[in-house]
Amino acid sequence: MTNLKMNRGKNILGLLCLTLTVSACGGGLSDALSYQKNPPDEFAILKKQPLIIPPDYSLKPPKEAGSKVARASTRVEAEEILTGREVDISEIASDGEKEILNRIGSDPSQNNVRSSMQNDGNNIVTKDKAVTEKLILNSTEE
Repeated sequence: MTNLKMNRGKNILGLLCLTLTVSACGGGLSDALSYQKNPPDEFAILKKQPLIIPPDYSLKPPKEAGSKVARASTRVEAEEILTGREVDISEIASDGEKEILNRIGSDPSQNNVRSSMQNDGNNIVTKDKAVTEKLILNSTEE
């Protein structure tokens, strides 16, 4: 019986040594346990799918520069489409929004702020060109 236990111990020890030897030679176990780093190849070129032209050419042309770029909300836009007239945002504003506009001093009747800002630069007075040339060039001739 003792011989059987000794043989069994020798067999297990031999099998363990054989397993370690084989696994050390192959490198599969070290790869499986990730002892080595495998960084991605940064110089590898991946092929991409070629660009294709979509078969649907019914795209809407872009809007003109004078058209409204931003809308207040989809609700306002839907109301404009359904009624056929431009909706003033102050008409659909809640009481809280109206109070905020009153506190900041917003004037709903002044809707042409952009055009008034562009016209502010037109009030510049230009002097006679000859006078400015005399001043710059120090000429004594008149």
